[in-house]
Amino acid sequence: MKKNLIILLLTIVVFGLLTILTASIKTPADGNDTYGFPFTFYTKIGGMVDPSPTSPDDLIRKNYFFLVIDLAFALLTSVIGLMIYNHFKAKFQTNNS
Repeated sequence: MKKNLIILLLTIVVFGLLTILTASIKTPADGNDTYGFPFTFYTKIGGMVDPSPTSPDDLIRKNYFFLVIDLAFALLTSVIGLMIYNHFKAKFQTNNS
C-alpha cells in the first residue's frame, strides 16, 4: 500500500512538473497555449484567427488520448525512478554493512 501511494504521488509530481516546464503560454502575444509532454493534450488558440470560429469552444482543442499517454509516461518514469532508487539504496546498505 505504501509503495502504491509513493508511486501515485511521484506520478502526480512528474506529470505536473513535465506539464508546467514544457508548457508554451503565448496567448498574451497572439499565440497559442499548449500543454503536454511528450504529446500535446491541450491547446488554446489565441490571437486573430481567420476564419473566425463560430463558438468559443472552437478555440480550445483537447485530446484525452494524449492525456492518458502523458499520464502513462509519468507513471512509467516514476516506477523506473523508484526502481533505480531502491536498487542504489539496497546496494549502498549492503556495502556499509
